[in-house]
Amino acid sequence: MHPLCFFSFKRGKKSIKREVIDMKRKTVMGILFILAGIVIFTVRINEFNFSTLLHRYWPAVIILIGILILFSGEGKGIKMSHDDIQSDDYIDYMNIFSSLTTLNESSKFKGGAVTTVFGAAEIDLRPATIDPERCELSLTAMFGGVEIRLPENCNVIISGIPIFGGWENKKLPTKDPSLPVVRIKCFVAFGGIEIS
Repeated sequence: MHPLCFFSFKRGKKSIKREVIDMKRKTVMGILFILAGIVIFTVRINEFNFSTLLHRYWPAVIILIGILILFSGEGKGIKMSHDDIQSDDYIDYMNIFSSLTTLNESSKFKGGAVTTVFGAAEIDLRPATIDPERCELSLTAMFGGVEIRLPENCNVIISGIPIFGGWENKKLPTKDPSLPVVRIKCFVAFGGIEIS
């Protein structure tokens, strides 16, 4: 779990109770971002420097983030952390200053995307059944980490771009070419990805 927890976006099914909790968190976080932006903006307006507009208007970005959080679409609820069991065939997670821990029990897992920025994601796919036709995962770790645990009965092919970071494949190789293949594309900048 990452020590800095602000928010993470998760697209998928939710229970009504979780939706209510997410709505409350979303409202609180949105209001906090708007208030922080307004306070910083008011202080900055008195120090206005005509030499650069960016210097004056950067707090407006914080206000916009707050507004976007409040009015984000269905399925993009804010969570302080995410711990649950999923059965989705596709996953799509984005963590910013947050952590995510999930277990997927899909009967035909086809892949998806996981992005962390100053955060951490731990995705356990060991109970899932990999789709034999095609399974692709796109993993992005920027100043954070992603850990993916794959089932034993699959092969893995990894490619990607590391920039001051990298990935490590700890998954034991299988000698059976008929097993499903998980293709993983990694982008790492100042972070790490671990596949096991």
